[in-house]
Amino acid sequence: MSDCHAGLAPLTRCADCGAVVPVTVRKTAKGKAKKPKTPVQTVSTRVWEPVSFFVDGVPVTQGSMRSVGRGRVVHEKGPELRAWRKAIQVAAKNAGAKPLQEHEPVQVSITFFLPRPKSVTRSYPSAKMDVDKLTRAVFDALSSHVISDDGQVVSVHATKLYADGCKPGAHISIALYTPPPEAVNLAVAV
Repeated sequence: MSDCHAGLAPLTRCADCGAVVPVTVRKTAKGKAKKPKTPVQTVSTRVWEPVSFFVDGVPVTQGSMRSVGRGRVVHEKGPELRAWRKAIQVAAKNAGAKPLQEHEPVQVSITFFLPRPKSVTRSYPSAKMDVDKLTRAVFDALSSHVISDDGQVVSVHATKLYADGCKPGAHISIALYTPPPEAVNLAVAV
């Protein structure tokens, strides 16, 4: 590599169209440029395998933010959320997950097993812990570990149940997207 290229941002190849593009430079809240993330080595759909695994632990939601002053906002459950995301990443790695190339559509199925509060007698966890906020935490944890970006998820099925008789956690399955027959028929009809 020539010295004249020392200050240039690394380039990445788009897996979809093959174009070589510079890594996007992100900016901090104060307008300073952040160091670009090191590109993750991804694999093509020819060698990528679907993965299914269980993450042990109490699922944590992502989405609620709070101000800590001076224009900074943080996730309300910061330390717990980081630990939950890390547990997801470790479980995915232990299951043999490899990051899939960008732009490849995937489908994700998640079943959350939540601890039942002692005073609750209803059959399903139809109160606290929104399923979309639980799912958001999983998608962010999977980004760059199983998929390149959570925008690749085109189909999701998420369920939350009480962990009666089993450990709290989440069962996660990721596979390449295959449209159901009715979706193909609708696309043709339009």
